[in-house]
Amino acid sequence: MKFTLFPLLLLSLFPCLNLSARIYKDRINPQWANDNSHFWYRNTLVGGTSEYILVDLVKGTRMQAFNQELLAAAINDSGAAKMQPDKLSLDQLQFELNKKLVYFRIGNQHFSWHRVKNQLDKIDATSRPERKSPKEDNNPEQSKPANSDIKPYRPSRNISPDEKWKAFIKNHNLYIQRVSGGEEIALSSDGKPENSYQAPFWSPNSKTLISFRVEPGKIGDVHLLESSPREGGRAKLQTRRYALPGDKFTAHELNWFDIDGNTQIKPRVGIIDFRGPALRWTPDGRYCRYQKIDRGHQRFRIIELDMFTGKHRNIIDEVSQTFIWTEHAKDLGVPLVNWLR
Repeated sequence: MKFTLFPLLLLSLFPCLNLSARIYKDRINPQWANDNSHFWYRNTLVGGTSEYILVDLVKGTRMQAFNQELLAAAINDSGAAKMQPDKLSLDQLQFELNKKLVYFRIGNQHFSWHRVKNQLDKIDATSRPERKSPKEDNNPEQSKPANSDIKPYRPSRNISPDEKWKAFIKNHNLYIQRVSGGEEIALSSDGKPENSYQAPFWSPNSKTLISFRVEPGKIGDVHLLESSPREGGRAKLQTRRYALPGDKFTAHELNWFDIDGNTQIKPRVGIIDFRGPALRWTPDGRYCRYQKIDRGHQRFRIIELDMFTGKHRNIIDEVSQTFIWTEHAKDLGVPLVNWLR
């Protein structure tokens, strides 16, 4: 323990020892192409140097984006700027892979660089490929691929995507009714005050929906003593709800409903008692997927349900006898799972 605690003690006593400044290639900030066929990113290296990396998803390759030494020499010869090969500063960087061209801006001048011929040309801004807006650039998952009519889908909680049905909770059970009016149809009958259904998630084809039957948890209080209040004076007792081992978490039971057959199925995927699930559907409405983090952080899964067969499978199933800390992704500003089309 002495050897484990000593560096931590040093960091607490000397916060100026910033070890993160000596960690390189610890994260990727991908800059996606309009059609999602490739992306590039920049690695910060020792001494403030950097390298540009290009990933071609069609060919499945990762490589140096361009010859940095030759590009820096060409920029210096053009008089646009004085740059070092390992400290290139390029704005509005873009790639056109089929033409083997790189586009970028230096100051108010625009250039193209041929990645094979190693040729630099000054161009007009209108000669560049069209760029996405910054909002789209920062959210490539929401962007629409070229030559595709698939639109991003997010499950609705009440009206079906074809706008023919509305779903609602009544007497703790799930009901549907045609938007145009008519009979209320009960899809479930086992809902009760302490175990009620929640508003459902519609599939994109409006033929099925998923609703969770939820049993509330029971979290106890913990007490903290604020020994030195900011305003001075006596110590203060503070109380807050905080889950401890043994406390009951809110339990989510997954239920699948088929509209045409008026069928209810409870897939044997287990109760979700740690963090409410977020569903993702495939555009055809056949598959539904969600993340499941087990209490204790020793198992992480991506579970897929097949709406045609009612079967389920684990796409990802990570198990550890120690700990899988899923919060790391959030702390680093990256998604825990990258969903591909």
